[in-house]
Amino acid sequence: MTLPILLLVLGCKKQPTSTAAAESMTCNRPTGMFGPVALSNAASRYGEGLSSLAEAVTSKEQPIEVCSVRGQLQWLLQAQCADGSSPFTDAQTAHNARVSNVGPGGRCESVIDLYEVTCPEGTIEVYMDLYMCRANEEF
Repeated sequence: MTLPILLLVLGCKKQPTSTAAAESMTCNRPTGMFGPVALSNAASRYGEGLSSLAEAVTSKEQPIEVCSVRGQLQWLLQAQCADGSSPFTDAQTAHNARVSNVGPGGRCESVIDLYEVTCPEGTIEVYMDLYMCRANEEF
């Protein structure tokens, strides 16, 4: 079975651009069309370890990848504006920054959420995929 067909069978619509990307990408969504993707390589999650909003360049095609709404809120609460300040004081404020979902995107065509984060330097759009879960994470 060729790689593009295998990825479609696994539920992923995008073909990786390199062998390393192919090894780290699995779009196995055990619960069907919606729900978490079971990652085989947790280190490949985009945005992990980043706290600077300036460094976390996101888009619908390359969202921050976390597991669950709790993961989204944790990431947002750790995020820092360019001056080092935190844009959110609590989880409810971070949750309220969610504008909407923007439809399917990211490497596994999950539904992507858009957050508008207000910092002194301006409003920053942060796209997030909450369906990228490790085996040890609860969705």
